[in-house]
Amino acid sequence: MTSELSLPRPRSTLARLTRAVIPEEAPRDASIQLVIIMNDSDVNIREFSAYLSLIDKTYGRLSPQGLASYSQTPYAQLTVSFRQGSLDVILSALLSHIDSVTAIVVLRYVLKYLPTGLKEVAAAYRDYEEGRLVRERRRQLREEVKKDQELAMLDHNRKNEIVAFIDMLYWHERRQLAAAQRFARKYVQKIILKIVRTDTPKE
Repeated sequence: MTSELSLPRPRSTLARLTRAVIPEEAPRDASIQLVIIMNDSDVNIREFSAYLSLIDKTYGRLSPQGLASYSQTPYAQLTVSFRQGSLDVILSALLSHIDSVTAIVVLRYVLKYLPTGLKEVAAAYRDYEEGRLVRERRRQLREEVKKDQELAMLDHNRKNEIVAFIDMLYWHERRQLAAAQRFARKYVQKIILKIVRTDTPKE
């Protein structure tokens, strides 16, 4: 498996995915926002912590400098805003910061497939040998990607690259993945990716 120090990525496929999400006419001073809408009733703190840690470490691995540098560079670390009166988490980046934008786009799909793309992940890690587990995870992810209309613009090979890349990100977080998955299933209601212009009124 890939070491913690390097994260090979399908750059052309990720660039294609990002371009598909960002309208060509979007101004460079606009922002991309990832809004995670959650049920705020009786939230399990440990599972919430695992979910936030998954977000933070995945974003760090997607940064150009890698997770080790990201962990030691406070100004580069991800920050979130919590919408008043709810448990909605908002991550954002200026469109001019293309590396951050790509990281947020990829993170959206990592979180989107988390509840259904890894069925019974805790049991799987007990019952499968590593090779069989990789094949099972990727089979499930391929099914999710195949039926995802948002990825219809990607050909078969690019979809397989996305599956392998997301699976590798899951593998890095395997120790807390089960708790993060439980949180996603119980509390996450919707994940929205949108472009916010500088002149857009705040909600």
